[in-house]
Amino acid sequence: MLIEFHDMGAKKSKRSDFGARLKKLREDRDLSQKALAERAGLSSVAMMESRYSAPRYKTAQALAKALGITVEELYGDDLGAIPEALATFLVSPAGRDATTSEIEALRRLQARGRRPTVDTYFWALKMLRSMAEGDKDG
Repeated sequence: MLIEFHDMGAKKSKRSDFGARLKKLREDRDLSQKALAERAGLSSVAMMESRYSAPRYKTAQALAKALGITVEELYGDDLGAIPEALATFLVSPAGRDATTSEIEALRRLQARGRRPTVDTYFWALKMLRSMAEGDKDG
């Protein structure tokens, strides 16, 4: 199977749009950081509001649920639209710990011009991680 990753260059930016968006959504609902963290079952949200990248998908899901919005609304332009098969993969045990940069790469995945399946995302993530490990060794 031919798998292509498009525009995989990691973009380093100032404070992520995610952090600013999370803070605004929290403040719009008159929630303190502590209150949002409790609703989402997290220890804190302070670092997520000020760090350079968005959290893992599983954490974003908990935040979105606590805010009463979808994960896509929470991620906004940080990830763009997430295909249904990718969203399904990201809530599975195999995809739960995917990082934002891995999700970004998976979102751009094309499998011979067709939409990737959950299985395609599984193997693509394994390949991405294997390539990243190879980069560390070399």
